[in-house]
Amino acid sequence: MSTDNQAMASCPKCHYDMTYVTSVPHPKAPQMLKTTFVCFRCNRTFSYALSPEMAATYSNEAAEAASA
Repeated sequence: MSTDNQAMASCPKCHYDMTYVTSVPHPKAPQMLKTTFVCFRCNRTFSYALSPEMAATYSNEAAEAASA
């Protein structure tokens, strides 16, 4: 997670900030959420299995950034 914008995560390829897109239930791990981010520099999406609490943090921060 980036220090200046909590709704961002660092791209594993180019290390540019990625933007949170969505979280959906993980198909094989019901206690986790499949959380997707997009890197506009690489034009790629990356998905991670995150705890519901961590996914909610990204979701809340993205909503706050969108409303600002």
